[in-house]
Formats: sequence, structure tokens, C-alpha cells
Amino acid sequence: MFLLSTILYDKNHVLQNNILTTLRHVLSNITMAKNEKHSVKLRIWFYSGENKVLGKGRIELLERIKETGSISSAAKGMKMSYRQAWQMVEEMNEFSKLPLVEKQLGGKSGGGTKVTEAGERAIIAFHTLENKVNAFTVKEAEKLKF
Repeated sequence: MFLLSTILYDKNHVLQNNILTTLRHVLSNITMAKNEKHSVKLRIWFYSGENKVLGKGRIELLERIKETGSISSAAKGMKMSYRQAWQMVEEMNEFSKLPLVEKQLGGKSGGGTKVTEAGERAIIAFHTLENKVNAFTVKEAEKLKF
């Protein structure tokens, strides 16, 4: 089931239009071509209040940082600017209880970046939830006869 919309109609009143509806009902109202293969895809985001902390792209960034030891290399591999990647890392660290990424200072190799234990747990938690949601979605989508 999905919770759809809370409507704010002025700063003093909130009209909550909490409509619970099944996936089957939502999809039964969608018109699709007869020969197309149908699928359902959902995107997962972890929030802290209203702030996005983790999603598929940020998890990929963490995985690439873990693999390369470098925000710059991770960003290049994702075809994103270093600045954007660094901003995402700062946001993840700011809105997480514990830092997910730490800088390692200088030395012979010139320093680098490390995904922390909390970051590794976040990667595992995200993929675990993603797999459960995908399995549920596939199961429910198979029930649809449209």
C-alpha cells in the first residue's frame, strides 16, 4: 500500500488527504500498449527530516569511493564533477549519525578517502532494503492481469 499526499492549504491548517490505495488499483488506471512488457520500478531514498541522505546514486558513490579510495576517481567513474561528489559526501556525513566517509591525510600516497564502518553498514542496509522492495514489487506486479 502507498500513502499519497498531504495537502497544506495555508500556514495554519493542514488538510490531510491520506489516501491508502493498493498497487493494483493504481496500476489498473494506467493505459499501456498491449504488446509492451510491463514492469514496476521504485526508487528508494533514506531521509533525515526533509533532507535526502542516501539513494541509489549516493550508494554507488560510496561503493566507488570504497573501491578507489578517492572521491575524484569515484566522481570520474560516475561522470560527475568532483565538486558535486564532494557535496554529496558532505551531505551524507552531515545528516547521518556517524560519518560515512572520512578523509585520510597526506603521506607518500598523498592521502585519500575512506568509507567508514558506518558507511559500509549503510551500503549493506540500502541493498538489503532494495532487494526486499524489488522482490515485493515483482511479486505484486505478477498479480496484475492487465
